Amino acid sequence: CWENGIILCRELADQYETFYDYRNLSKMRMMEAAFYDKIMDQQRLEPEFFRVGFYGKKFPFFLRVST
Repeated sequence: CWENGIILCRELADQYETFYDYRNLSKMRMMEAAFYDKIMDQQRLEPEFFRVGFYGKKFPFFLRVST
């Protein structure tokens, strides 16, 4: 979710620029650049999902798989 981090960095950078907080603005820009570097350099794995089903009457109703 580095793309989401970039969006948040930009929002914070806008706030820091509005209030002339250049030290934190510099940190946000460096963090944004680090996110871009990670997007380009690191391997991105696809998320894996597993479905778990609870069969039988011993489990609570909200967990049971309806058949």
